[in-house]
Amino acid sequence: MAGEWLSVTETADLLGISTRTVRRWIHQGKLASELQPGRHGPQYAIARAVAEALRQERDKPAPLDALVRQLTQLQHQFTLLQGQFEDLRQLCFDLRHEQESLRRQLAHLRQKAASDDE
Repeated sequence: MAGEWLSVTETADLLGISTRTVRRWIHQGKLASELQPGRHGPQYAIARAVAEALRQERDKPAPLDALVRQLTQLQHQFTLLQGQFEDLRQLCFDLRHEQESLRRQLAHLRQKAASDDE
């Protein structure tokens, strides 16, 4: 496909995505395309102008307010993870304590069984 049309592979290369993503976007209506005759049957063709416009849109820096929202979400997730980490650390401490208690009980029961056998 020369000139004004790109193949799925060429579009994927231009956008820095996989060919599967290009096809998925076509099926979802996110990327306009045409079916054109190809060597092995109909193939999707994407207008170069459409792919270039999408690339330019994707390359634009995110607006500051969107970055602030993202940062706020990440901070919230971090706080949740910190809480989960503390819960897990306490659980590990409790399990170690319980394990030690069970070891002492087992040792006591073994001593009692040994003395009962004598």
